[in-house]
Amino acid sequence: MRKFLHATTALSGALSSALSGALLIPLLVASCGQSPASDGAHAIPEPSSTEGFDAELSAFLQETRDDLRAELDDPQRWVRLGMAYEAHSMFELALPCYERAVELDDSQAKWWYRLALGRTQEGDLAGALEAVSRTIALESGYAAAHARRGGWLLELGELKPAVQSFERALAIDGRNPAATLGLAQVHLARGEHADVLTRLDDPELLAGPGGPLAHELRGQALARLGRDDEAAVELAQGGPARRLSADPWSREVRELRRGTAVRLLRATRLLMRGKAQAALEVLEEGRRHAPRDPRVLRKLGTAYAELERPAQALAVLREAVDVAPEDPLLRVSLAGALAMGNDLQAALEALDQALALDGRCTWAYESKAQMLLAAGRCGEVAEVHAAGSGQGVRTPGLAVAAGKALVELESFGEALEHFSFAAHGDPTSVDAWIGLALAHAHFGQREEGLRALERARTLDADHAMLPVLRAALDEAGDPDGDG
Repeated sequence: MRKFLHATTALSGALSSALSGALLIPLLVASCGQSPASDGAHAIPEPSSTEGFDAELSAFLQETRDDLRAELDDPQRWVRLGMAYEAHSMFELALPCYERAVELDDSQAKWWYRLALGRTQEGDLAGALEAVSRTIALESGYAAAHARRGGWLLELGELKPAVQSFERALAIDGRNPAATLGLAQVHLARGEHADVLTRLDDPELLAGPGGPLAHELRGQALARLGRDDEAAVELAQGGPARRLSADPWSREVRELRRGTAVRLLRATRLLMRGKAQAALEVLEEGRRHAPRDPRVLRKLGTAYAELERPAQALAVLREAVDVAPEDPLLRVSLAGALAMGNDLQAALEALDQALALDGRCTWAYESKAQMLLAAGRCGEVAEVHAAGSGQGVRTPGLAVAAGKALVELESFGEALEHFSFAAHGDPTSVDAWIGLALAHAHFGQREEGLRALERARTLDADHAMLPVLRAALDEAGDPDGDG
């Protein structure tokens, strides 16, 4: 519960980071550094090392530099190279490109905007504010520029001008998530906790890229209002905002991303949004460029599984295991494909192989417990839980599986302990709260059961077990018919 005491300034930093609109690939950042001048007074920045670059990315960056080298006084070519570097998180190389572009032509709002973002990535907030002010002077109707300006002012503790920028962004775009989140942070900083909840009550915002930060802010506000149970549920869903998508100018940068790492991230996001077919298309393109990359093969297996094509999932995952036999997560994925094909024994063997490679592989323990539970082998689920605990692996998912198995074995006391652990470890787990309510009902603990049931209802109001358990709890707590 101490999570709600995080400083508001840390959250404003999270908002500023979420607004950056750039993909962080640490491997590439670590490889970068400006090369010595080789193109006259204005050297073309180049990575000092290409270690970690795949062939596709290396070729793309080289072509973009060669294009600039052919016409060094063309600001558009400087901007394109800067965007190519920014797209791959090489901000220290992007920044001099943008600086040179505005030297050659200071009349383009987009170029000042890119310079502003480059400067903030290098920690120069004052320079970023100066550049974004030039953006706004040239293009006053671009909401994202006002929202970013507000975020940077908020990070500097300048609340009044930050509010003005956020309000201007919302006047242009009434659903701008960055501005909405920024104003909520101002409310929190001023102690206006009820206003935080009002500001962040939009289901679309909570379900979008800004959702994790919105839940975090709501959780802090609820905690400070003394509503600790509700705060725990919100904080469990909280965290930094994912990339906020309402910025067409930054989407132009993302279109320049190249290479396997970029495709994997794009496919992962598509899978998370339930767009398995689109993810499959991205991954198949990636496989053409990197046919034996185990990361691509593993994601391909996931996409095929989501599309209910188990034979193809199994084929690519077996190939992935052949390429990287020491990777336990590949064997966990393989086990999932085998289970989809109704080969439970082979799936369990694959999970045992994963655990032989890594005795603390959380996914292997959880997958094994779930498979055994589905097969009705409840006694073995408890053994898996015990084995995981012996290795220091205690997760809410594993505890829920063990709790369900113990209910089937009518060991309600132990089940209650497991569900309680799971509910406190993951307050957003509906199964954990349902399990708690069921166990409390068995012991006639009506009030405790109703509290657990209410938590489950707030997470899934349509859960089929809610009316059944409510009736059981009423009966358990009212044997004389007075309840």
